[in-house]
Amino acid sequence: MFEVHGEDQQQEQQLLKPRHAATAAPSMTCIETLLTCFSITGVQQWSSSLVVVRSDSKPGAAAASCSTTTSLRHRAMQIVKGIVSATLVAMATVLGMYAVLGSEQNRAVMTIWFNSGNITALRQQQQQLLLVPAASSPAAAAAAAVVQEKKDKVHDQACAGKYIYIYDLPELFNTALFEDYCQGRTMWHTMCSALVNKGLGKPITAAAAVPRQLWYQTDQFALEVIIHERMKLYKCVTKDRSLASAFYLPYYIGLDIARNLFTPHIQVRDKLSHQFVGWLLAQPEWRRRGGADHVFVLGRVVWDFYRKEPTNEWGVPLLHDPELKNMTKLLIERDPYSPTATMVGIPYPTSFHPETDEDVRAWQRVVRESNRDNLVSFAGAPRKAEFHGQLRGTLLKQCMNYSRNCTLLDCSKVSCPRYPQFVTGLFLRSVFCLQPPGDSPTRKGIFDCLIAGCIPVFFSNDSAYDQYVWHLPRNGRSYSVFISEDQVQKDRCNVMEIVAGISAKRVKAMQEAIVDIIPGLVYAKPGHRLVQFKDAFDVIIDHLLAQSTSRLQTQQGLG
Repeated sequence: MFEVHGEDQQQEQQLLKPRHAATAAPSMTCIETLLTCFSITGVQQWSSSLVVVRSDSKPGAAAASCSTTTSLRHRAMQIVKGIVSATLVAMATVLGMYAVLGSEQNRAVMTIWFNSGNITALRQQQQQLLLVPAASSPAAAAAAAVVQEKKDKVHDQACAGKYIYIYDLPELFNTALFEDYCQGRTMWHTMCSALVNKGLGKPITAAAAVPRQLWYQTDQFALEVIIHERMKLYKCVTKDRSLASAFYLPYYIGLDIARNLFTPHIQVRDKLSHQFVGWLLAQPEWRRRGGADHVFVLGRVVWDFYRKEPTNEWGVPLLHDPELKNMTKLLIERDPYSPTATMVGIPYPTSFHPETDEDVRAWQRVVRESNRDNLVSFAGAPRKAEFHGQLRGTLLKQCMNYSRNCTLLDCSKVSCPRYPQFVTGLFLRSVFCLQPPGDSPTRKGIFDCLIAGCIPVFFSNDSAYDQYVWHLPRNGRSYSVFISEDQVQKDRCNVMEIVAGISAKRVKAMQEAIVDIIPGLVYAKPGHRLVQFKDAFDVIIDHLLAQSTSRLQTQQGLG
């Protein structure tokens, strides 16, 4: 049955009112029987005449009349001879859908005009006018089945080797974790609001230079939720495990361990991750290839999952579990000192989440046309000495001495996560953005500066070059400047003077390279996907499937 809403629904109700107050609600018995009679195949010619069918007051009489009247077998179902206005179209549609103006208790008359033609043309016209569903006859149902079969074949061909199976994990491993954050049972009081909008956070309501509906207060540690929401709508998700080239596990491990990250009780800290490993090892698909085709996302830096047993140090020991060695782990920061094919760095989530290709193009135009009147900028906060604090301290001093061409945004005084538009605005005005290591070698600011078209200045290879090999150009000099930490600390080189001496030609080339890679660094809004561009999620899927295939071939060769 067709669904109608609003004015259409009111019109339908008006048209279906009984002609007399005493008339009961229309019955479908007669018309359903007539449809059966009129659907007989082989009828090619139709009489150009007026047919009047009278329903009997006795129950079932209409059906008997239909089955016994031979002439009805050689006549056609209804078709509207002429439609001269939108009102007549609506009336004809309703009449065609219900095709009854009375009831078995009240003698009713159904008048149908016929034109010359064949049954195929009639059915085409019926479908165009929405008079009857396409599958109202065996022939139409068979045709629809053929069309669906062709669609399935096209889908199968497009998804061959690309199917991903999403495990339906118990909720305690993902969505049930939200409750702890939203009930105030953790120290992360702002994380509940950061998880709204499918992990994007609250929309930015006061962005000066950017479209409001595409920008959010996205938390740097929300990637587990965002990837899960994107994966749900991946075009080649399958429920048939035998077809899957990869198996995705939506365990929000980062949200799990953050709840108890500072507790000295490691049993509490490790409890859920141990349960997860136990559950995983019991799955037959895991045992089939030892987890080589399985993947999950870890939305925090690698050091939070790298504790060595039996110490009582920071984090959990999940990534040291030998059972998981073959599994692909996607992290916002991987271990650069022990790189393996199973541990891959993926971009931090930024605040920009486009819905369409045009959203990306529009933002690229903003980036290209931005007036960059500031040579250097830095957005961040001072750090203690053990966390690269000396380097940051030196850079801050140099910047203040070069204040005419260097701008600081102190995130210890202004909440940069809460007001990402301030960070984006600063980077849009800047040619170079300083990206020293923070608590760890990487930082979200790297991707904030790149999507704003600002050239990053790195001081460690571990910050980007050895991290994001799926998403960033292998030639780091094509989009960034590298100055080693030793040059700054030991040789006392002036970073401001170095970047000021870079030629305009090279600056322009780096800026264009950055604009080109922007699509692959952002995560499109869940529920949407880019068509002509590949966003960060698409890039992940392509590499993930290629890696899974390669590892399968290697295993088969060894076997």
